[in-house]
Amino acid sequence: MKHFLLSILLVVSCCYSFGQHDTSLTFIEDAIRSRVGVDKIVYLDSSLSFYQPFHSFISRGHIEGYKGQAKVKMNFTEKEVQNIDKEFKRKKPAGWKDALFTNSARINGDTLLLLSKDTSSRAYFRRNFGSKYFYVSQPVFVRNGTVAIFRVAEMVEPSAGYDLMYVYARKQGKWEQQMFIRAGAW
Repeated sequence: MKHFLLSILLVVSCCYSFGQHDTSLTFIEDAIRSRVGVDKIVYLDSSLSFYQPFHSFISRGHIEGYKGQAKVKMNFTEKEVQNIDKEFKRKKPAGWKDALFTNSARINGDTLLLLSKDTSSRAYFRRNFGSKYFYVSQPVFVRNGTVAIFRVAEMVEPSAGYDLMYVYARKQGKWEQQMFIRAGAW
């Protein structure tokens, strides 16, 4: 009986974990596809680490960003901000699986380095993969799993791109983009 209950608990927890993970991929794909000029999603095989604390974007208890072209604000409590920063620090880089999104390609960092060495390699990359690739962070969930925050580095050259942060909220079972923040460019 004890083994039977442990087996049920294991199956339920695995289903919950996979369901949570699959849901997160839906909004990450939505965020990337919202960028201009993205047909095929080319992403690096490992996740992006957080190097800038979330609290640095907070002013007077809220964060400002954009929903489409409109400027929007979202409030976060001090405790939420502390928890988000703690989770960002705690997250270690993770490997992304192949075919993570529809019409996508995973690329290894070493391969990308080789393909960005010279102009003929970059031309090969553009012909076979497109003009952009993405580093994606693992999402951090708050408010009982109904709000997700994650980073995307949209790379247009080997050392040029945009650092974006996204906030999504689950409403009536569907993830909706609340805002994106332009965190930087290089």
